[in-house]
Amino acid sequence: MEDKFQNGVTSNFTVEKRAIKEDLKEIEAAGFSINKDIGSNGIKLYYHHERKFEIYELRLLIDAVSSAKFITKIETEKIICKLKSLTSNGLSKKLDNRIHLDDMVKSDNNLLKLYLDEIHDAISQTKKISFKYGNFTTDKEFVLHHNGDNCLKNPYALVWSNDFYYLVCKDDNDSKVINYRVDRMRDVKKTDLGYKKEIIDIAAHLNGCFNMYPGTVEAIEIKFKNKLINAVIDRLGKDMNSQKIDDYTFKVRFHAAINEGLLRWILMWGADAQVLQPDSLILMMKDESKKMNSIYK
Repeated sequence: MEDKFQNGVTSNFTVEKRAIKEDLKEIEAAGFSINKDIGSNGIKLYYHHERKFEIYELRLLIDAVSSAKFITKIETEKIICKLKSLTSNGLSKKLDNRIHLDDMVKSDNNLLKLYLDEIHDAISQTKKISFKYGNFTTDKEFVLHHNGDNCLKNPYALVWSNDFYYLVCKDDNDSKVINYRVDRMRDVKKTDLGYKKEIIDIAAHLNGCFNMYPGTVEAIEIKFKNKLINAVIDRLGKDMNSQKIDDYTFKVRFHAAINEGLLRWILMWGADAQVLQPDSLILMMKDESKKMNSIYK
């Protein structure tokens, strides 16, 4: 027995179980999830509960948080716990199985999340930011550059590259656009000093910064063995300018900054990659090859 509300009047009517089951199937076929439960006295209950996130969406978010190097282990667990709370207790158990990360190093910089907020605020409010910058030594000690003096920069964008956040910024006294890894920044603070924001093509800047290293952008041509086609597509994209040379090799043309990042990327392919131009990059490859040869005598 069910209640039916029609024309402002509630009336009783009888519905067969078969009709209800057919209606539920139609509802599910239309894309609505139907949850089933057992109520008091063993009565079967059916209901639709709209979720903000589907399970696969939450799993994607959890995998992204788990694999992000810049998030500390403690912060990772806190965020995943919050993500799991966005679904039911029963469904959240399906999220316990996570991707396996092969000895990935997590950041120990607990202040990174605060630095990112500070930088975002500075960019949106067109305010300069102040920070210290440093690197690790061979003794695994983090040492600040320039005796720990503050850098004062005009922030333009935050970029996610190679599993790290980078700040793209400029200096009032220099026309060059600079990249800083945020996890190597310390004492990041938004200042009250404003700056005149220039129009910078961030995408073009990033295309010219191979592996986020700066340098002079030039036309580059490299010959690869065919077996490297997938690796080259992963780095340069399917729209790259490529051309078949023979049955064993192909070449690509692109514009990028001549820098150490580009040099290291080419060297990792050994004799399966050969620089055809420019001459400056060919000389860099020869010099590095000679140095490598000398240490293996």
